[in-house]
Amino acid sequence: MELGVQYFDVRVRKDRGKWRICHGKVDFNITYESLRDIVDLFSGYKLRLILERGTLWDEEDFKFWVRDLS
Repeated sequence: MELGVQYFDVRVRKDRGKWRICHGKVDFNITYESLRDIVDLFSGYKLRLILERGTLWDEEDFKFWVRDLS
């Protein structure tokens, strides 16, 4: 068995129309136009994509994009 990273837990929030990588109250200086860009970046790995925080509109937008990914 080959050892290495197989699983990523990526947390996002909506920021000025883009998806920003974050964790808790910490925001990282990494943004993406769409959730598809994030999924494509981690293709080949198991990915858990979580909306870390946001408004109700952000939650609806997140649900829309996630449904589009499947």
